[in-house]
Amino acid sequence: MKEAIHADEVKRSVNLVELIKSKGVSLKKVGKTYVGLCPFHKEKKPSFTVDPTKSLWHCFGCDKGGDAFTFLSELEGLTFRQALGELSGGTNALIPSPLPPAPLQVLAAGAQAILNRVTDFYHQTFFEDTRGLEYLCDRRNLHDREIYESFRVGFANGSLLATLPKSGEIIETLKELGILTSSGREFFYHRITFPIFNEDGQVAGIYGRSIEDDSPVPHLYLPGPHKGVFNWQAAKRSAELLLTEGIIDALSLYQAGYRDVVPLYGVKGLTPDHISLFRKYHVKKLFFALDNDAAGEEACRPLAEALSKDPGSIECFRVAFPVKDANDFFRDHTPDAFTALCAQALPVIVEHEETHAGHMTKEPFDDGFSLIFQDISYRVKLIPTFDERLKATLKALYGGCDKNFLDTLDLNSHRSRQAAINQIAKRGGLSKERVEAHFLVILEEAEHFVEESRRTEQATPPASEMSDADREEALGFLASPTLVKDILCDMELRGYVGEDSNKLLAYLIGISRKLDRPLSGIISSSSGAGKSHLAELVESLTPPEDVILFSRLSPQALGYMEKDFLKCKLLIIEERKGSESADYSIRTLQSRQKLTQGVVIKDPATGRMYTKTNTVEGPIAYLETTTDGMVNPENSTRCFELSLDESKDQTRKVHARQKSDRTIDGLSRHDRSHRIVKKHQNAQRLLAGLKVVIPYAPLIEFPSEWLRTRRDNERFLCLIEAICFLHQHQREVRQVGGSGEPVPYIEATVEDYRLAYELAKDVLAHTLHDLSKHSRELLDEIIPMVEEKAEKARCERHEVIFSRREVREYTCWSDWKVRECLSQLVDLEYLKTLGGSQGKTCVYQVSDCAAGPDLSAQGFTSPEELERKLRCSSRK
Repeated sequence: MKEAIHADEVKRSVNLVELIKSKGVSLKKVGKTYVGLCPFHKEKKPSFTVDPTKSLWHCFGCDKGGDAFTFLSELEGLTFRQALGELSGGTNALIPSPLPPAPLQVLAAGAQAILNRVTDFYHQTFFEDTRGLEYLCDRRNLHDREIYESFRVGFANGSLLATLPKSGEIIETLKELGILTSSGREFFYHRITFPIFNEDGQVAGIYGRSIEDDSPVPHLYLPGPHKGVFNWQAAKRSAELLLTEGIIDALSLYQAGYRDVVPLYGVKGLTPDHISLFRKYHVKKLFFALDNDAAGEEACRPLAEALSKDPGSIECFRVAFPVKDANDFFRDHTPDAFTALCAQALPVIVEHEETHAGHMTKEPFDDGFSLIFQDISYRVKLIPTFDERLKATLKALYGGCDKNFLDTLDLNSHRSRQAAINQIAKRGGLSKERVEAHFLVILEEAEHFVEESRRTEQATPPASEMSDADREEALGFLASPTLVKDILCDMELRGYVGEDSNKLLAYLIGISRKLDRPLSGIISSSSGAGKSHLAELVESLTPPEDVILFSRLSPQALGYMEKDFLKCKLLIIEERKGSESADYSIRTLQSRQKLTQGVVIKDPATGRMYTKTNTVEGPIAYLETTTDGMVNPENSTRCFELSLDESKDQTRKVHARQKSDRTIDGLSRHDRSHRIVKKHQNAQRLLAGLKVVIPYAPLIEFPSEWLRTRRDNERFLCLIEAICFLHQHQREVRQVGGSGEPVPYIEATVEDYRLAYELAKDVLAHTLHDLSKHSRELLDEIIPMVEEKAEKARCERHEVIFSRREVREYTCWSDWKVRECLSQLVDLEYLKTLGGSQGKTCVYQVSDCAAGPDLSAQGFTSPEELERKLRCSSRK
């Protein structure tokens, strides 16, 4: 140990550049490093580098490198002690002037950040000081670089102290963590370090293995209870794991190709974190690959008992090594030989004491259940979580008294369960084994409850029964010659005033779910303009069994749903921000009308990996809301953009309605509102899945100047189909078919076209315009302001200059909205800027403002033109 300390001091004191020069190697300074021709192989261009700040050398040609000791060892064949003797007796020319220590770059980032940084420092040192690397390669046969890097293997050679301040908060934190001893020395000095990470990627613990054979303490862990599980990802990958006695044994198996391996912290080192991990990822089998000695043999049964006591017990098997341990085994055996050992593994038999839970009665309630045993009852209320953990509020009642035990616990956590079991048993005078049996039942019932709840959530709610009177009312509603007007009136009675075109288009998007090619829409407005209200209104008028609403979607959420869960449904996303990561899945459903996903899984019987295909069927109608004025073109070409009216006039209408709702008339409307919802839901249930034919479709001309109109044209035709579909009870049902079964259909009328044209022309014109809706509206406000100023100043419009403040005061718009729209108007050259640099106020001028696209001028057939074409074709 003293020799090692002396070696570190010598290495830090030696000027490596001077040492190498003294051996005949010519070095030239380049930046902070020195370069020269490598003395270990022939080369014409220098690839040999020396870093004096780190006291390390490396050749990029032959890949040799190291410190002063390794240089002398490679050049002159000296042993470590011979090299140490030569360097210790060297001249003063080899002793450099003192260099300031490089600071540990953690500052005041907290104890966790410091611990993470220390493991990174040790990992870097592992490759710089090769003693730890040599130990693993030569003595433990671990030579796979992937292992070193994947598990951040490190080496503590004492150089950490040189990077630290003499005192201060970092030193105290390192002492509290256990990295430094109370006297300020490195706790893991001369040890290879193996950091143990938790599932958040943070260092939870460190294992240190001495490289000295005669070390009195070869194994060290950070002080305190063991935390985290080394290679915890194995439990996430597989339901069958190998369990070794220590980390180096686990890495021996890992190097041999057995990646699903988890180490203990010694034969008695099974921790609550192990059990919690196995429980969380539903581990079913464990193969004990412990040392072939008395301690390893004796540990098998206690381990199996601890694992089988835990609810959801694990099958345990003993792998019998013919040598001491896994590390020794792979020196002389192949991986196939180990596979054969596992196939011969014998089960570990555990004899349990009789711990029957006894007779039990179950009483479910809305968010949990009660379990009543002979001498105790439990009331379990499940708490919803975003992960897969089972959290619950548990109340234990003794003899009808409800004040004995109450706590919130994690049923997946062994520690949490054991604490509750101990308390319940102690307070009620029950045996611990009996309460553990009760908890086994509680856990099974909780898992069953959560699974049933999940199935219920994804199950389509049953349609409510429709009485004869309700059916007659719904049919009368669908047959009304003023159906469209009635829909708008009902939507207004439900509280949404104005916005007739947007309301009707959103309603048609909802009913289009029953068509082969449903519609999609994006409701866009500023916050508070009513976009969520419109989405909620459409949702309320749609039968509950046909609508699915999400506040948020994860990237793969849609791909794992039941096959027909989305089929012919209206999918509503409350706010676009919550579904951006699922954009690709949504667009695929819109375009292909199904979502197919390949997932790699492991066959539990054979252990082989294979790809399972999961298909979710469409089609879907889709509606989302957003405050983003600029919609992604990938989405806008698939959706109608419903831009809400943010004018003062619309605001006055909303205010008037809000006041009216507080009157007697408002109370009366509220009573009628429930009846309206029921009528619309029943009416939509009575819409049969008929095909729609548009007989005049070949006569429709649609703009073709823009590439995106290939999709816009299709959406416009689908809109005509949706309008016709809504009026199916006012149309003659015809049939078409040859030798097969006849297909019923209805035909779209010119009136259907007229309504589709009126709904779509403004929406399509907006989407084809290069400006966003808000920017167009601001431009429409700026033009009259500029004309007023031009008239007063008796000048041309393009000569008028104005500021952002004038625009804000004239329009009464918010500053952020004015800024955003002015920026786009300038970028697209609708406005010109003057000034704005070196602290001057930015002012604007109006340029030649291009009008928005005129669809009729681009060849979009008007209803009148369509009627004329139909008259002409009928004469022929």
